[in-house]
Amino acid sequence: MSSCDVVSLNVPRNLTILTKKEFDLIKPKTVLVNTAIGSVFDFSSFVDWIKKGKNFAIFDNQEYLDRVKDLPNVIAPSITAGRTKESIDRLGQKVLDNIKSYLEK
Repeated sequence: MSSCDVVSLNVPRNLTILTKKEFDLIKPKTVLVNTAIGSVFDFSSFVDWIKKGKNFAIFDNQEYLDRVKDLPNVIAPSITAGRTKESIDRLGQKVLDNIKSYLEK
């Protein structure tokens, strides 16, 4: 974890993968992509980690969306029923542009 530039969580069910111990190992400016269904990390440890301001998260987990959507280093796209190929392409490009912009700071 200490050498990763991107950590991507893509598991289908509730598994606690990241705890305070793992968050403490993640280096500054790492991008966390969470597309997992359900809780896959200790939420309070995530909040402590993300509020340090050195990291960036893409958060597609609706369970905690209201509690993280206003943090400046979190992208929290809402889930919609009518995603089109074009909207997914635009969202993907926006995410890449935001990550690039953040890492260039």
